[in-house]
Amino acid sequence: MRIKPTDSEILGRKAKRPRERPLYWNFIGNPNEEKTIYYFLIVNTDKRQIEDISGILYGQMPRPIEARQKDGKLQDLHYRVFIVDTHNTRIDLYKLKRAYNGEIEKDTKLYEGKSPDRLEKYVVSKLEKILGLSS
Repeated sequence: MRIKPTDSEILGRKAKRPRERPLYWNFIGNPNEEKTIYYFLIVNTDKRQIEDISGILYGQMPRPIEARQKDGKLQDLHYRVFIVDTHNTRIDLYKLKRAYNGEIEKDTKLYEGKSPDRLEKYVVSKLEKILGLSS
């Protein structure tokens, strides 16, 4: 007989592997400025695992012009938005996928807009959908 999992088990609190959740990414290229901006969203229930995943990401980056990050938490989920400006250099997604050892999903809505809090609002709404808090 299968025992019904608790909410914390469904959300991944008991997960031992740091790379079970998808890594979301997007990029915006600007040929006039000769730079590409990459956006990554790391989501996990363990803040330390986010640090590990950030290290994997940073190790796969070409030399960045600038790197920024924004950490947050929504219920049991910790998240980090990682923004990297590069010199029109591509990130090798195959190498990143091998290093990450998990799903990597492109999310075309993951970017900064004209509104200063657009990205943060989008991330919170995405996490609410993951948690089943909104439709």
